[in-house]
Amino acid sequence: PDNLTVRSHRGDLVLLFSAHPIRTPNAPWPVQTGAVLDYTRDVALVNKASTWKVMGVEGIGLTSDADFAAVLVPFYYVVVPLLGLSVWSVAAWRGARDRAMPGHCAGCGYDLRGSIGRCPECGLDGGVPGAAGDGLPRARVGT
Repeated sequence: PDNLTVRSHRGDLVLLFSAHPIRTPNAPWPVQTGAVLDYTRDVALVNKASTWKVMGVEGIGLTSDADFAAVLVPFYYVVVPLLGLSVWSVAAWRGARDRAMPGHCAGCGYDLRGSIGRCPECGLDGGVPGAAGDGLPRARVGT
């Protein structure tokens, strides 16, 4: 199939593969997704094409010579990972923002307003990168 159409249908993300555009002849609007899925299931049944369902993901008529084929993926398979990625990126952004706040250590984000000199949390000298405690090797004094 040469054409890919992505639609939603009853809580599923539907990937429709077809040999030609999915449109009603002489009509500017596309065919309803339910009708296309019913037709695809009927064609798969007649042609004895493979139809499967694994962990909520359904495949219909996925053969090399099929005019229509479909894969139905539940929305939560798409939404949950995207939601997790969004939460993680917001947390990372907030962490970077908090570390870059004035009066905070550039290395760990510790509030230095009550501290003098070295950061008591990570050992940076005044919270300035490139000073002691930033992970670069230094000679120890007094040992």
